[in-house]
Amino acid sequence: MEETNIQVGAVNCEKNNKICSSWYDIPSYPTIMILNEKWGTQQLYSKNLEKSLNAIVKWSKAVAAEWNYLFTSSRLLTLEAANFTSSILNTNKLVVISFVDGFDCSSCKTAKTNMLRLSASLGDMATIGVVNCAKDEEARELCYTNQSLPRPPHSAMTKIWPRYETGNSSEEDALNRTEPLVGGELLYNSNEIESHIALQIVERTVRMTLMEQEKNEKGLSASKGDGFQKEKEDPEDDPPPPPPPPPPMWNGPERPPPIAWDSGGGGRRQQIAERI
Repeated sequence: MEETNIQVGAVNCEKNNKICSSWYDIPSYPTIMILNEKWGTQQLYSKNLEKSLNAIVKWSKAVAAEWNYLFTSSRLLTLEAANFTSSILNTNKLVVISFVDGFDCSSCKTAKTNMLRLSASLGDMATIGVVNCAKDEEARELCYTNQSLPRPPHSAMTKIWPRYETGNSSEEDALNRTEPLVGGELLYNSNEIESHIALQIVERTVRMTLMEQEKNEKGLSASKGDGFQKEKEDPEDDPPPPPPPPPPMWNGPERPPPIAWDSGGGGRRQQIAERI
């Protein structure tokens, strides 16, 4: 790891229980994770992956490469009570916002990391934001009174707002919109589906739905410039295309393996399976 900017350390959880339980909510031992305190990101090494040195080093470098891409390409907005309504309503983009119970808890860091992934992947197709509900009294009022979220502690709650027509995004029009639109709609129930799985589905659905439309709108915008573009004298002057982005490494709690429908389910379950 010497050729990377990754620093390696270890924590004895028996001697530093507060770090392992309160700060990072370590699920089991040993646990391997990568952190970036500046950006508030976190990634857990899957317990199903190989624990060899080469496998861990390869995973660490992959996470570092993805995070470098996220930190430069993501447009994740950190919203507050003062700019929340205007940021949502003064746009013609689809809006997805995650409300987290602070930026310090382990699950909050994971949620923010996944929202960076969503933002980097969707780019101009959507406005992606995050709200720290524990920041101050105004933030708490926004989350628990205006947005009717459950009282803390709570997992990340993600809402979605529709894509409004272009031309209806003035400040006056925004303030005149109906209250249900201002409140948005809960995107999924985190008790029914893990957040990182739900966000993967959201990312693919939005990207596949709006990708062609966004491309056409960009082309139309470009055609409104100074008329026909002059052909470039030398095509070799074009810069090389950027490298493809690294695959998103969606992260979150892992489900227990399913119960087998053979002898592992017990006699009663076996009888039910035979009837089916």
